Amino acid sequence: MTLQEFEDSLKTAVPETYPLQAPSGKIRYVAWHTYSASSVRGDDRNQLDAPKVQLDIIYQSDQDTIADDVLAALWLMDLPYEIISEGYDPDYAAMRVILQLVVI
Repeated sequence: MTLQEFEDSLKTAVPETYPLQAPSGKIRYVAWHTYSASSVRGDDRNQLDAPKVQLDIIYQSDQDTIADDVLAALWLMDLPYEIISEGYDPDYAAMRVILQLVVI
């Protein structure tokens, strides 16, 4: 899966999905960025370098389903993820879920 296919699938589930950061004033969105790569080695060389991605899911209400929508989209893409953090973030004055995964 390419990063563009990954973003397109996320946007299907949550149209308010943005690379790097959301536009100013948004209070409900998903922002994603790459931060490294996960490499598979064989025959003394890298055979595959898959991008590591972090998703930041920002929302205001515990009743909001945006995080569940993202998790469902990742499930449909067959992409395992790790929940790094979940809860209120005073820097955002909002609920924030941080996910990390490898896009393969």
